Amino acid sequence: MAASLYACCQRLTVVCNRRCSVKSAASMLSQFSRKYARGIKRTPYAVRTPEEDLEKLKKKGTRGKDPRLNPWAWVTFVPGDPTQAQFTKEANQQRRRPGSHEAKMSPKQPQLKTKQKPVPQIKSSSRDVTQTGLQYEKLEEGDKRFGRVLMAAKSRKEREKRGIIFLEGRRLILDSLQAGVQLKYLYFSDAELVSSLPADLLRGDAQLYKVQYRHLKMWADTHTPAGMLGVFAKPAVGQAMFPQRGYLPLMLICDNIRDPGNMGTIIRTAAAAGCKKILTTKGCVDVWDPKVLRAAMGGHFFTSIVHSLPWEQIVNYVSPSTYLCIADARRSNRVEKSFDIAHPKAIELLSSAEADAESLSSNEENEETRTLEDSEVEVREDELSDGEPSDLEEDTKNEWSNTNSEAYKRVPLSVIEYSDMDLSMAEEVAVIIGGETEGVSPQAKKFAFERYGQFVTIPMMEAVDSLNTATAAAVVLYEARRQLKLRMKRDHRKQGIFGASG
Repeated sequence: MAASLYACCQRLTVVCNRRCSVKSAASMLSQFSRKYARGIKRTPYAVRTPEEDLEKLKKKGTRGKDPRLNPWAWVTFVPGDPTQAQFTKEANQQRRRPGSHEAKMSPKQPQLKTKQKPVPQIKSSSRDVTQTGLQYEKLEEGDKRFGRVLMAAKSRKEREKRGIIFLEGRRLILDSLQAGVQLKYLYFSDAELVSSLPADLLRGDAQLYKVQYRHLKMWADTHTPAGMLGVFAKPAVGQAMFPQRGYLPLMLICDNIRDPGNMGTIIRTAAAAGCKKILTTKGCVDVWDPKVLRAAMGGHFFTSIVHSLPWEQIVNYVSPSTYLCIADARRSNRVEKSFDIAHPKAIELLSSAEADAESLSSNEENEETRTLEDSEVEVREDELSDGEPSDLEEDTKNEWSNTNSEAYKRVPLSVIEYSDMDLSMAEEVAVIIGGETEGVSPQAKKFAFERYGQFVTIPMMEAVDSLNTATAAAVVLYEARRQLKLRMKRDHRKQGIFGASG
């Protein structure tokens, strides 16, 4: 008790020597008194002498000092205090937390050892030769070259940057090699699969690697891969690697087709039907996606494909005399219900179309009565039509602005069945096919409306609402092929008759 009171008085003396305020000294004294009062009211659990405390500390294996020799044990050590100079710094610092500057200077605590995963050691790759004399390299466990190449081939951004495509399966790889597509990397799990391919097509800059089947399965899109993956150079835009004979004046325009399976089936069907060109608009799935390539089964290499075109640029690929139709997978009555003649925008667009038709007919009459003196004007008009658009065309283009694109959803067009199409006078045919969920876009309908196109439907039972997009495209394309073939035979007969009479 006496030691505690003495320590309190000494503490107050230190505060006064530091020229602290009386208020702070009074608060310190009241705090000590509260602690002292609580200590008096408590019931002691055990009473031990300082000697007993030292014995207990010795049993624990720690050093201790007699607390009677250090009455400042409960007081925070103040460096430079003359009243505390008789006590050692170590004894007082053991009873307080070290400061931030002292913690940085203290030795680091030993860190707990954690189990680290062993780093796989990359074995040196070996080379071997197939039965046909082709050299290949075996990729061992931990070789990252296989994953890096296929990761780039799976990403659309990297594919476009590097100009590569990813093919899976022996048949698709063989069709690509026969079409003349450049092979860059070939990965396989069995050397016999490579021996079944033509050796002369694999020679060159192609790199052949043998990998484990489980690694091949990780990157393949199928559950049971065929054991062969290939990375090829992407063909140029609009280039048919293996052009076919007997192309028809038939064109396919894909709009809002986002399913890779449907897109691949449509490309395969269009190549089989004899389409000379396939156009895809912005919003469609990437035509060089691995799933599209697998569904098309080599159709990409037998026809010309131009992808990701805005509707403003499709005009450059479709001539004004082209017969344009929209292949709709719905029933005809559902298509007709989507029109609304009472729509204010529809009436405005229809009236402007009638005015364009009257001006077109008047221009045709004037052309018939035009004299030779107007030849210079004709040349000038031809230059404008072939080159930059005239002021009249610019005004017409501004009139069909994007603000009216939604109105084309309700604009009525003629609806006929696919068997009622009349292509006897058509120089070229363009078929627009839309997706299953959204159908054709307003821009596609606007494009067909300006060129006096029409909807073509397929008759079906009342219980069925619509057909698959690829199925509808196949029906319409092969009907167009049939009629175009009949017209071509008729034209050949006429030419033969006229040639024989001449």
